[in-house]
Amino acid sequence: MKINIYDFDKTIYKNDSCVDFIKYTLKKHPFLMSFTIIKSIPSMIMYLFNKKNLKKMKESLLSIITKINDFENYIEKFWDKHEKNINSWYLNQKKETDIIISANFDFIINPICKRMKLQNIISTKIDLKTAKIIGNQCRKEEKVKVLKEKYPNILVGETYSDSKNDIPLLEIGNPGYVVKGEKLEKYYKGYFK
Repeated sequence: MKINIYDFDKTIYKNDSCVDFIKYTLKKHPFLMSFTIIKSIPSMIMYLFNKKNLKKMKESLLSIITKINDFENYIEKFWDKHEKNINSWYLNQKKETDIIISANFDFIINPICKRMKLQNIISTKIDLKTAKIIGNQCRKEEKVKVLKEKYPNILVGETYSDSKNDIPLLEIGNPGYVVKGEKLEKYYKGYFK
């Protein structure tokens, strides 16, 4: 059986869920989040000059998660408010066998996937006690590498993403689709030129 594979942010979810999480936290914990953002400015500047510092910048911004009490309940309340941002085209074709593969973090992605009864999730892992990313970020070529490691015998069906970062994922699709909001366009080599 062929399995369909989906990116998450700006693909099945309308926005970037990590950005939405930070905005939500800024409203719920304005002082704490503002302090975290200010503390993250050096890592943001380093990222602007050297794109290899993305991991440090994300860890710095997400250090807030170590300071929120009852975090499991907190993230559920976040999804109570943001679940409406799952694209209807996805909900209309969703299957329990779908694989969701995202550069975003497991603590954000896993709860909403569980609500949608999806079990096959690949995302960037983060330690909730330290806010440190575990292993490599699940982005670009890494997505296909991790997919093949976790599901070595998979028959890939359709693949979906909004981003040129996911060209490797789109190219293994049968076919691949580029997502533009509620609109889907068939991917072809050179699409993002």
